[in-house]
Amino acid sequence: MLRVLKDSELAQPIAQYCSRPVVHAAQPVPSMPREQAILPDDMNIILNQQACPKSSGYCMLENGGGYLTVKSTLPGVTKEMLQWMVAWHGLEPVHYMAINGETHHSSAVSEPDGEKIGRSFLTMEEKSQGISVYTVDLIGGELQDTITYYLSPADQGLSPERYVRSGVVTIGGTVLRQLHSETDPQKKSLNIMVSIVRDREDGVEVQTHLWAGYKLLRRQAKRFDANGIQPTEESLGVLANHIADEWAQIGHVLPELYREVHATA
Repeated sequence: MLRVLKDSELAQPIAQYCSRPVVHAAQPVPSMPREQAILPDDMNIILNQQACPKSSGYCMLENGGGYLTVKSTLPGVTKEMLQWMVAWHGLEPVHYMAINGETHHSSAVSEPDGEKIGRSFLTMEEKSQGISVYTVDLIGGELQDTITYYLSPADQGLSPERYVRSGVVTIGGTVLRQLHSETDPQKKSLNIMVSIVRDREDGVEVQTHLWAGYKLLRRQAKRFDANGIQPTEESLGVLANHIADEWAQIGHVLPELYREVHATA
């Protein structure tokens, strides 16, 4: 377990999850040829399963940005479970730790976002979009502060019509990361991260696409090569394997956690 729980956290039934052994991805994510990478100029490509890389990988792009993709199979998981997880995990630090006590330190959302997530008349999809979640994670052996701006498909730069026809759901948006010990506000990494979730007979398949050195502005991917920390092949490899481990653990714990929390809600 990454940190010692407070008494108020220990009193919650989900505290038991924080100290459970976690699982990891079965195989490390390898590097991939640059020509297989999807460029962020047309985000709609990620809606076409046939046009996406067939396996996980990462590479540097010609302009100094980076790309990675991670494919994961999550038996017993549904699209709604993942949307619920996005809305739920930032409400209290112990929620985030319950998903992965080995790498999740804490989480938070703003008061307005917390109020939005608590509105019973909103769908789970609505609750999981248009919110910002702050987390502290152990990545590559170092604590990192992360702000994830979860956006709607349209704000991710996707065509609403093509999105509806695809039958998938998307999770993600712009992600800003900074070392937990860093005091310089300019020393951040900027990323676009969008996960495509498709139904399978036994659960879902998730394919995460991440563009390092990019940020979504007015529904378009913009390269930032003069601001923030620039990606390297090494940093992409660390991040790709962290994401693969994250999805493996989510697939392992989420069905049980979802049932337990809903049963006591």
